[in-house]
Order: sequence, then structure tokens, then C-alpha cells
Amino acid sequence: MSEIADGVVDALADDRYRLWSRAEIVALLRDLMERRSLVTAGGDGASFVTAIIGVNPEFEELLLDWGGDHRVTERVLRSTRVAFETTLDHIRIRFVAEHGEAVTVGDAPAFRVRIPASVTRLQRRESYRLRMPLSVKATCEVPALAPAGKPAPALRLHDLSETGIAITGLPKGCAVRPGDRLDRCRLRLLDHDPLLVDLEVVHVVVADGVPARFGARFVALSGYDAAAIRRFITRVERDLRSRT
Repeated sequence: MSEIADGVVDALADDRYRLWSRAEIVALLRDLMERRSLVTAGGDGASFVTAIIGVNPEFEELLLDWGGDHRVTERVLRSTRVAFETTLDHIRIRFVAEHGEAVTVGDAPAFRVRIPASVTRLQRRESYRLRMPLSVKATCEVPALAPAGKPAPALRLHDLSETGIAITGLPKGCAVRPGDRLDRCRLRLLDHDPLLVDLEVVHVVVADGVPARFGARFVALSGYDAAAIRRFITRVERDLRSRT
């Protein structure tokens, strides 16, 4: 995994998957620490496995265990930037940090780096969908399904990803088929301003001979809206974990 640094730098060029919020980054790093996730650190053509043992935003400091091989750890820390990679809930986490420095925590050797300015979360979102809890207020207003002269119905989300959506609780008499375009829908996620999205129906679930739920993909979703959906998913996941 000696190419980890170059791979991370390339990945970080794609803003669609990058977290910039300092609060979200600190929360994510602490989550990795609490779950004792193994983290690969790489630089200068070498890499080793470590774990986060401290997150101190007041000092801009991320503390990690010393590697098993003293020489490899020192070699990586000589790099101008150290690249890190791990996974959390099947999502690939990558970031690059600066100013690697050997320290002692208690009586054990460790090292510290600066808390990264951004973190990349990589996953094939089409294979990962957030199943919407009933306690979360998330709806989609679909004008194309409104009866003549009536406002667009606010339909409940069944699940959500960065690439698509599933909508349930369809109104009586709703006729929707795969391939249908549903334009200018308003996606309302908690207290976020509505997102104006276009949908293309991919599949329909029928119960008792009538449509009960359908799945659709986003058509030409903007980077801004994709980031808003990503932040919403992260927020809901974090809230659900805090309750368990």
C-alpha cells in the first residue's frame, strides 16, 4: 500500500465525497477512535497499521499509536504529508494530514499529526441506501402525481442515497411506471431548504394491484445538492448511533 498517499490525493480532488465541516470531521475521527478502527498510515513509499488514540481539536492534534516497526513508522513520519485510510460502516475513509511528530502518551510511544482540513468518504452509493427511520422528517413533493388543480403531495421517503430515492405512501389513483420522468420535485430533508430535483422512475412496487412504492434515480443532480444529501445521511446515521 505504498501508493496510498498518491491515491488519497487523487481521491481528494473529487469534492463530491469530501467533508469540509470541522465539526463533522472531529465527530468522525472520534467515532473511529471509539470503535478502535484500524487505520493505515502511508508516506515515503511505506505504510503501517495504527489506531487513533486521541482527538484534541483545541490543539489541532490527532494522536495515533506508534507502528509495530520503528523504522517504518519513522520513515512514514518523515514525509511532508501522511495519508490515512480506514473504513467505517463499510464506507472508505481517507484523509491527508501534516506535521507528523513522535510523542509519548503515558509511557507508550505514539505520534501526532494536525487534524485534517477535509476528509473523504468513498463508497458506491448505489449499493448503499439509508433506510429512512419513521422518526425522521423527510418527504418529497412530486407535482407530476398531484390531481388536477391540487398541490403536490408530500410523500414519505422509504430510503435515500446520493444517486436515488424510494418513495412510499403513494396517493390513490397514482399511475407511475418505470421510465416516467418526474420533474421539479421538492426534496425536504429535516430543516434544510428544499432541494429541487428531477427524477426518473426505475422500478415500481405494486400491492393489491396498485403502486405502493417506487424507486427513482436523480437526473443531473448538482454537486451542491449531492453534498446536502450526503450531509443529511451522515447526520441521521450519527443521530441513530447516539441512541444505541
